[in-house]
Amino acid sequence: MSKIQEAIQKMTVEEMKQRLADYMAADKEWAPKPVAIEVRYRDQNAIGGSNKYDVIVLKDDDTEEVIQFGDRYSKLIYIYTLMHPKGYQRRILNKRERNFPELTSLYQNIYSMADTERLVKQATKNFDHVMNMAISFIRNAFKNKIGLEELSIGNPREYNGMVVIPAVYDGLEVILDSELAAYFSTNT
Repeated sequence: MSKIQEAIQKMTVEEMKQRLADYMAADKEWAPKPVAIEVRYRDQNAIGGSNKYDVIVLKDDDTEEVIQFGDRYSKLIYIYTLMHPKGYQRRILNKRERNFPELTSLYQNIYSMADTERLVKQATKNFDHVMNMAISFIRNAFKNKIGLEELSIGNPREYNGMVVIPAVYDGLEVILDSELAAYFSTNT
């Protein structure tokens, strides 16, 4: 008899049920599935700071999960990508001669009191590095989250060179705060 079988024989029914529940909770097949992703306005008085929005995954078991990004640029790029469900080419954002208008405008919208000079300086110095780091932070934010990997940035080679979020590309609902939705409709 194996060590595992011996342990099972010694367990009570309640212990077996709990172990099975823990196992199933860690199994991707049983994990709650995302039904939408929302960019929601934060109550500034409750939290403080200049970050005006949370990115929240809404799941089929009526739970929500706030995504924690590694830095401001990763959140900026993620929200920009959410606003473009069928994707975009990285090079359209690299408008150095005009100080990255799409990114700086959205950055100011997401972070009230944000100074865009640092963003412009970093992006002008090495735009590809800024994008690569942001995408890396985004992927890390989703890396160990069961059932949420498809909400990360996909491999552009699989989407004709486009930066996409696979689940959104495939039709997952995106809910933008009304202020961001208005921003998006006037800036596209």
